Amino acid sequence: MRTLAAALLLACSAAHAGSFTVTMADPKLSLVDLDASDATSPTLTLSPGESLAPWNTSFSFGGEFWTDYDHITPSPLLHLSGTLDAHSGIDWSGAMVYDTQLLLTATDDERLLIMGGGGGITGHGFSSYFELPPYFHGGTTHVVDPVGFFLRNDSDEATTFSLDMGFSTQTITDLARPVPEPSSYLMMLGGLALLPLARRKLKAGSR
Repeated sequence: MRTLAAALLLACSAAHAGSFTVTMADPKLSLVDLDASDATSPTLTLSPGESLAPWNTSFSFGGEFWTDYDHITPSPLLHLSGTLDAHSGIDWSGAMVYDTQLLLTATDDERLLIMGGGGGITGHGFSSYFELPPYFHGGTTHVVDPVGFFLRNDSDEATTFSLDMGFSTQTITDLARPVPEPSSYLMMLGGLALLPLARRKLKAGSR
């Protein structure tokens, strides 16, 4: 039992947590006429109940995440990972006339706080991303990027569309397995030393 107890000390339980906030600032929406010679003005028609109002002001969304992982197999590293998805609240659908492009632009302001060490990567529907350096041990990462997204209808007829903008973040951590204290080694060696004595007693008792 003592040997088993010492071996179990090699197992590790670890936790990893963080929070993030994403702000889309200075949002702008524009329609581009892809063919000025067709005498058709760029037109966007949203589905009933939907509005372009969310693009008149900045908006933010975010959340928190955590992971907990127990690993008792012989391995030098512990691997933790977790994901969290958040929705911005902008979900459009509608129709565009032909030869029209809908262009959305904004400034993407990302703030990611990681607690517990490790590296992370975050991305969202606009395609920008950033990576944290390996073994980043806490603190706040702040990234500001201009971003853009467009829907293009270059066909000869009107088309419907659906736009759902969201955000997801993922954390990945590799932590070194802790080295047992000297007392753990002594306990393990003591247990091994007692095994021959226990065997002798068992043999003596069976006579």
